[in-house]
Amino acid sequence: MKKKIGYILLIIIIGIQFIRTDKAIIEYQTSDDFLIQTNAPENIQSLIKNSCYDCHSNSTTTPWYGEIAPVSWYINDHINEGKEELNFSAWGTYKLKRQKHKLEESWEEIEKEKMPLEDYIKLHGDASFSEEEKIQLIEWLKSIDLDPKKENTLSLNNGEKWEPNVETTDGIKRMLALLNEEINGDELAQYAKIGKAFNLEMKTIFSQCTMTGEGHNQLHNFLLPLVKKFRELEESKTIEEGEEKIKRIRNHLNNYTNYFN
Repeated sequence: MKKKIGYILLIIIIGIQFIRTDKAIIEYQTSDDFLIQTNAPENIQSLIKNSCYDCHSNSTTTPWYGEIAPVSWYINDHINEGKEELNFSAWGTYKLKRQKHKLEESWEEIEKEKMPLEDYIKLHGDASFSEEEKIQLIEWLKSIDLDPKKENTLSLNNGEKWEPNVETTDGIKRMLALLNEEINGDELAQYAKIGKAFNLEMKTIFSQCTMTGEGHNQLHNFLLPLVKKFRELEESKTIEEGEEKIKRIRNHLNNYTNYFN
């Protein structure tokens, strides 16, 4: 009888392995990512990625045991709940009010040691913050200014242009080339299509950027306004609106050579 029960349990365990969960998509940082939107310094990026991104982004790294049911079901549900609460990969799509709320909530949860979760730390010992790291992260989160009226203006490098990496300049050239492609004025969907193409080029630029220091900050000041313009282009409701947004994007891209070699 015990042997028969054992066989039944074994069959059940094997069977449930075929019930697959929806895997969290692993992708490169996008222009909507929190760390890009806030221009986070490298040490802060490392802390947040290591302790927060598995459950609160589209860049989840699943451990080996996360492939085995029913553990995989629990982990998948936990990740989906975490991303529903806060998805750092989608930060740029949040309304200002939600961004402010989530920002305050984030540093408060860290300050009260509610995040990262204790269960997560047990399985990922390196995800916990030292006291120094906790203070450093909280201070940085509190320093973020989300005032939409405040603009980070571009400036030269003591009168000289900044030296970007080749991949960034090539990406800007490809964007300008996209603007020169013929757009069928009878198809409003063309504006959404080119907007998506712009976003793909932006993802490539962000993933390949090697700039550091103030040069990187100035590039950030140049690129982020484009993110909003690309999204607005995708959402064009009329052909006239699409053409006007194309014009604004062209003017912005043509300004690149005034600040970067």
